[in-house]
Amino acid sequence: MSKLELLKKAAGIVVSVGVGAIVGNAITSTTPDTAGTIKKVCIGIGAFVLSSMITDKVSEYAENKIDEAVAQIKGAAVESVETT
Repeated sequence: MSKLELLKKAAGIVVSVGVGAIVGNAITSTTPDTAGTIKKVCIGIGAFVLSSMITDKVSEYAENKIDEAVAQIKGAAVESVETT
């Protein structure tokens, strides 16, 4: 595994943990204490699906940004070599 792939995997893990925490906190703070067991189970399942969907998109976004940064760095390095 290349260093770039390792960086992308690490970013994906960080993003997943962050999104999970944010969604979990949002669900906890908006779920009424009076909700019954079935409703709480449904809310938990919905939170899991929502968190998974958001994590997928945010991880994809982070990987794309890493790829863009690498391309810019490589482009700047080529330009630097060409001007010297």
